[in-house]
Amino acid sequence: MIHDYTRKRGIVHSEILLPPNAPPDFQDRGTLWNSVEQIEKACNSQLARELEVALPIELSREEQVRIVRAYCSSQFVSRGMCADFNIHDTGSGNPHAHILLTMRPMDERGKWLPKSKKEYVLDESGERIRESPIQTWPRSLTTRCIRCCSPAGANGKACANSPTGPGFTASSPASA
Repeated sequence: MIHDYTRKRGIVHSEILLPPNAPPDFQDRGTLWNSVEQIEKACNSQLARELEVALPIELSREEQVRIVRAYCSSQFVSRGMCADFNIHDTGSGNPHAHILLTMRPMDERGKWLPKSKKEYVLDESGERIRESPIQTWPRSLTTRCIRCCSPAGANGKACANSPTGPGFTASSPASA
């Protein structure tokens, strides 16, 4: 299946973030995703993980880009994933980012590694902790937005379209 997004309106920023060991030609979107497709053998393989995150309208475009870039770098690229993100804003008051992540990390030579196996975090009594990194990702972004919004006069509250919803305050427990 081929998707053509060349006529998609409202894209105000596009960027690919790579781990240091990734081949430089992966900065080209086609090269990156063709490589992802080539490494998979099964016809029903999951090629990528997609996140869609709302961005505060109170922030400037530069601040929105900086937040998404820092978020992707700290949460995904630092773990060996490639992150391809686009920020959309059609002027309707709903700026948001689409983040496409590779499922496989890379080794130090820039070669794809096997998909990671599930690892369960256990508490002191050996019981599985139900929270996964996927569940912490929205809180991490919300924390970044709150830090950036506060100086802009948002009074420490996340915006109504934040990943954790309206009413989330800076004093609520959140991990960065």
